[in-house]
Amino acid sequence: RSDGFHTVQHSITGFTGIVAIQGTLAVDPVDADWFTIYTEPHSTVTNVIASNFTGNYVWVRAVVSSWTDGTVNSITLNH
Repeated sequence: RSDGFHTVQHSITGFTGIVAIQGTLAVDPVDADWFTIYTEPHSTVTNVIASNFTGNYVWVRAVVSSWTDGTVNSITLNH
């Protein structure tokens, strides 16, 4: 969208770790092109969480890190 408004929803069960949303302005990105838009740390959480962010990016991705327990059931993006 031209307004750059995005919503990300992730569903987690007993999850301990970090869900980060990253973006890039590169058409054919390499690892160095990605930057973190925001992070959501969790400690043994079961929930469906929605977050909003604004920006005009070429690509957006979710990265799960520091995972020690639980499940990420889904991550969806609405833009």
